[in-house]
Amino acid sequence: MSQSVPAVSAGTYSIPASAASDLGITAKNVLLPAQTCLWFANASPAQLRTMPELMKRVEAVKTTRLQSSREATRKLAAYPTLFGEDRQPKTRYLAIPSISSERRQFIPIGFLEPEIIASNKLVFIPNAEIFHFGILTSTMHMAWTKLVTGRLESRFQYSNKLVYNNFPWPSDATEAQRVKVEEAAQAVLDAREIGRASCRERVFRAV
Repeated sequence: MSQSVPAVSAGTYSIPASAASDLGITAKNVLLPAQTCLWFANASPAQLRTMPELMKRVEAVKTTRLQSSREATRKLAAYPTLFGEDRQPKTRYLAIPSISSERRQFIPIGFLEPEIIASNKLVFIPNAEIFHFGILTSTMHMAWTKLVTGRLESRFQYSNKLVYNNFPWPSDATEAQRVKVEEAAQAVLDAREIGRASCRERVFRAV
């Protein structure tokens, strides 16, 4: 695989957690709704003590972990303010929903900021560039996905190991070819933003 291909990793403390709807595209029974989570990774004990209601939740996490039959979970009771597994990217990342309707022409892939916490329903690619977005949203990648991906019932079940890691990336693309891909990819992102702005305008008019 080319070195230019990135590796995949599948003011308040209540921040967005994304399953996929933050990509701006949702569908019933395909993408989970946006949710929020309590993210205390950078919170000091002194700060936490000023929030008694949140501390009740922290204590509940500790109690639940201590009662677990799994040793690793019981050990995590010593860190009740933290997720059991923290794989959150530190930079902007490219998000791919792990489940998507087979009726879609393209899987709704998009960039998310590190402030959006990636759930286990996302395959994510830290430090991805617009070129990678362009390739992953191409008809070539969709044809590959349809051929090799697993299925949940009839829906696509995207896997970093099965689909992404085995994808034949165009590692020998020329600079001119990369520019064409990036221009087309940017046009997709621009069109999405126009669509989101139009949706917001209709909502405000209704209100």
